[in-house]
Amino acid sequence: MLNTIRIIEIENVYKPREDTYITLRGIDVALSLEVLKNLKDKLLKICDVGSGTGILGLYITSKLIQNNIRNIDIISVDIDFKACICTLTNFKLNNLDVYVDVICCDLLECIKDTCKLHILISNPPYLPEDEYCDHTICAGPDGRGVIDRILMECFNRKVRMLILTQSSLSDIGKTIRILKSFKSDILIVGLIHILFEDIITILAINYIEKDLKNP
Repeated sequence: MLNTIRIIEIENVYKPREDTYITLRGIDVALSLEVLKNLKDKLLKICDVGSGTGILGLYITSKLIQNNIRNIDIISVDIDFKACICTLTNFKLNNLDVYVDVICCDLLECIKDTCKLHILISNPPYLPEDEYCDHTICAGPDGRGVIDRILMECFNRKVRMLILTQSSLSDIGKTIRILKSFKSDILIVGLIHILFEDIITILAINYIEKDLKNP
């Protein structure tokens, strides 16, 4: 599937790397779960936070269409206008732009609180900042400047599934503790070791009975 997706890259927009590919693995696992099958007859609302080239949104859209699920609403968000241009260009390049709205804003600040999301995907900036750090990979002194905000958005919006990639340098244990406090089921669906850090993809599932009964 990935080989059939065409991607153009724009200078200074985060390019697909190792952490991108383990995030894609997380998408594969999420799409195989029974909880998602319960939503197949509903309008499936998916948000890709920090979309970059748009590859994560393109991949999940393509996989769903391959499985005859076309009732899809993708929201791709990035704070960088160049990244938004890159995302929309790549959706158009793959003839999938009918499924996506691309928004340039800080996380979900431009999206109404009443907008309920079934899946949130993010491979956000997760490294601790230093004076040379690139904003596409670094987020605050502890690397959690974006991660913690994403977790709160998931809790406040009652997101059914979160697919999140981060580094051991940004305290994976804290992320898991927060998700457990939300009573999420947690799966580690991807792990790679690069130099002095581990990078993992977490799949967190929130079973919300009232959402199953009342979409």
